[in-house]
Amino acid sequence: MPRSFRDFLPIVLVTLAAVATLAAGFLPLFSTEQVLGRGDDSRGVLRYTQSGWSTVFGLPGEDSGSQPSEPLGVALLVAALVLLVALVFVIRQVVTGRASAAARGVTLGGAAFLAGVVLATAMAGIPAPVDTGRLRFETSLEAGMWLLFLAVVAAAAAAVLGYLTPAGAGPAWADPGTAYADTPTPPSGIAITVLPPGDPAAR
Repeated sequence: MPRSFRDFLPIVLVTLAAVATLAAGFLPLFSTEQVLGRGDDSRGVLRYTQSGWSTVFGLPGEDSGSQPSEPLGVALLVAALVLLVALVFVIRQVVTGRASAAARGVTLGGAAFLAGVVLATAMAGIPAPVDTGRLRFETSLEAGMWLLFLAVVAAAAAAVLGYLTPAGAGPAWADPGTAYADTPTPPSGIAITVLPPGDPAAR
């Protein structure tokens, strides 16, 4: 029986979530601008760009430096690993054509874990806007965070699709009783004629 796109959609979604999570750890997550001074006393804007592993800072037009930051990338790597494990279960489910409670549970767990990691990353990297009159901080989201939001949506969608099919259910062609319901030929391929009971002496 031909497979539909919906059969392979969980694989696509989990793969997208895993790749996006892994890539986000190496891309800028946040960009913070610190305005030094105000008005005529302004001494420029110091810009910080934070990724999962380091923070790059510098003034516009000048050489920039970098320093290690909070290891946000470690949590993102773990989340990507969990999603890759879920991907193995989902692929096995699609190949066998039978819904799996294990695949459903691991996918849901991976989506929940990723959502928690993204929430923690956002809370750690997005401070509230500060304006003290002399110093002002403004933070904006970069490509890495947008990829993480996409990964959460994809993982959640894969988890929902897993729950749309009850565990243990499969396509009709996977059930031999259903597959051969409309044919007199049994699964062995050999039709066996059974004679009605009668008098052995008359044969």
